[in-house]
Amino acid sequence: MEKQMLEQQDVFGFGDRRTIQADLDRVLMMAFGRALDVSGLMPMAVMNVMANAFGTLYRQVAEQHQNQPCPCGWRPTSAQDIELLKSALEAAAKWEPADKLLTMPALGRA
Repeated sequence: MEKQMLEQQDVFGFGDRRTIQADLDRVLMMAFGRALDVSGLMPMAVMNVMANAFGTLYRQVAEQHQNQPCPCGWRPTSAQDIELLKSALEAAAKWEPADKLLTMPALGRA
């Protein structure tokens, strides 16, 4: 079953985690921009609404995995899962100074 799931991912162009991340980043940024334009809310208010939507998504998916067995094998553990999600959000949101040599884009050739 796992092989079938991987084959389905490849059909849709989701062969690796970076591709999935880039696609989700793009879709979420578009949704964020639209919400800002339409609502007139401040950026943090829109991010709060997005966080609520993500929490709702987690709850709905977790409920489905608790109610019936799933071939993916995931067994939700809400407290641990939420801590993992919080850690991922915190790590991704940390600002890194642009003056780090390893992260600076090359501007030319010597």
